[in-house]
Amino acid sequence: MTDLANAEQIRAIVEPTAKAAASAAIRDFVTQHPHFAPAAPKAVIPPSVKWAGIVISALLTTGISGACFWVVSTLNDLQLTVTRIDERQQQDDSKARISALEKRVLVLEQEKGK
Repeated sequence: MTDLANAEQIRAIVEPTAKAAASAAIRDFVTQHPHFAPAAPKAVIPPSVKWAGIVISALLTTGISGACFWVVSTLNDLQLTVTRIDERQQQDDSKARISALEKRVLVLEQEKGK
């Protein structure tokens, strides 16, 4: 076996077999001891997607804030309107208006009677 061709042929056969055996041994060891396994690769988010997310979240935040401001101001105006309506209803001018109308009718009847 001292022939050079034989040594190269043996090396060509043994090296891939040894590498495959070593890979299988490492794989078995890692499955038995998972804490020695390499860390999972971190997800890399492209900068354009990050910027798009920032812009979209800023627009949504502005929109929601504007909608909240609009609702609050609208409800405030509605409350003021209801308060005015309530104040008008509480002032009972109907008796005064009825007596004024009766006086006008009386004046008209007196003029018609002449």
